[in-house]
Amino acid sequence: MQLMPSAFTPGKVEVADPWYTWYPRPALAPQFSVTSEGLCITSTGENTCGCWERLLPALDPKMQYQVTVEYRTAGIAHEGKSIWALLVKKSDSDWKYTYDGVLQKAGDKEGWTILTTTLDGHEAAGVRLALYLSYSTGQVIWRRAEIREVPPAPARTVRVAAVGGSPAKQDSLEIKIRFLEEMAEKAGSFGVDLVCFPESVNSGGKNAAERGYEACVAALAEKARRHSMYICAGLHQDVGDTLYNVAVFLDPQGQVIGTYRKTHPTIQECLYKGIKPGDTYPVFDTAIGRLAALIC
Repeated sequence: MQLMPSAFTPGKVEVADPWYTWYPRPALAPQFSVTSEGLCITSTGENTCGCWERLLPALDPKMQYQVTVEYRTAGIAHEGKSIWALLVKKSDSDWKYTYDGVLQKAGDKEGWTILTTTLDGHEAAGVRLALYLSYSTGQVIWRRAEIREVPPAPARTVRVAAVGGSPAKQDSLEIKIRFLEEMAEKAGSFGVDLVCFPESVNSGGKNAAERGYEACVAALAEKARRHSMYICAGLHQDVGDTLYNVAVFLDPQGQVIGTYRKTHPTIQECLYKGIKPGDTYPVFDTAIGRLAALIC
């Protein structure tokens, strides 16, 4: 069902039934308007924060639903920080979003970004769809908010093993690789789908050769293939003259899916060990679900 009408009457409005405007306090209020394209929010300064919102219609508690909406921006530097579509429950004393209540990017189409999430019907009572512009200059237009029934997600069990402990920093690379192999083999013997290692397993070496990132990954790749499992391992990786503290992900074929570089190394890591901070937060789609890592 459409949550927005197929066409709008252009003109500045405060309320477009059943959509309402909301902001935390008047000093943060943006400008709201309705255009022929959709619901528009225009910043009034870098401290702008506000949204269009509406209550979801009554839904069958036995069904699962997909909620989607599209947006287009102009003059917004960081959409990931300033553009939000949320499923929220509000009261006079509380505000919280539902499980999976942050709509995620599903793609782009003809200059519009598509956001989506799923919602169980039994969680839908009192839920509102809130479409935000926050803490940015610029403008966003929201359109095509829809909700439709989808088949329930199949039940899924994922077996995960977590490895505790690490070799001592002064241990040889051979000992560290043996640790990775033995722990991965032990986890694999339990039929796990994913095994996770601590951070910095190969730390302590004075140079790239002593850290042996490629040799560590090769040893893990063999175990991933042998047991048809995913592996996430915390290692130090040399990229040219740059050293990173990373979490590397391998798939059941032993291929590297990608790496996360620690974004907030400690002062000691940065200034004494020379570890450079990363600046991205990659998420990897896999057969067992979306995988990502953060490093303490």
